[in-house]
Amino acid sequence: MGKQAWARYGMNKARGMAQKQARFDEGEADGRAAALAAEAGADRDALQRAATGAAWREAEAATDAARGEAERLAALVTPQPRSRTLPWLALACALLLALAAWLAASAMVAVLAALGGVGALLVAIHGLRQPTRLPQVSREQRDKILQQAQAAAREAGMKAAWVAGWEQGWAAGWKERD
Repeated sequence: MGKQAWARYGMNKARGMAQKQARFDEGEADGRAAALAAEAGADRDALQRAATGAAWREAEAATDAARGEAERLAALVTPQPRSRTLPWLALACALLLALAAWLAASAMVAVLAALGGVGALLVAIHGLRQPTRLPQVSREQRDKILQQAQAAAREAGMKAAWVAGWEQGWAAGWKERD
């Protein structure tokens, strides 16, 4: 990465942290207000589970969505092995043609079978030496999936920050009440 890329990364990281901190503070204020507004004989744990259970499930769902996008992106850039069927088929043909050349009744058939066997053997060797290949994915498609994964991760982080802040504010509100 160049200096500009690192600078852009640093700015985006700082902006993201500030946004998460703001969501945390918002959640903390909401949790504190909820604790102070709760009835005197209320069951704290039941109220907290009721208030944060759905929010945690939403955060987990957003995390799963981000993970799914990241796995989708990883699948696009993971090398795909080539089919190994053709080289082995060519090798089998080469062996059969060598057998035909050995069993041939005339010299002409033997020469043709031997040449065919050598050709099939070369095809087999070439096929077995082929490297793995990356699937053909356009840069735009890859960038779009990356942006979707980043957005899903950002959303998951924001939701988790709000819930964590809410729980901290909830605890602080109950301490203040007691």
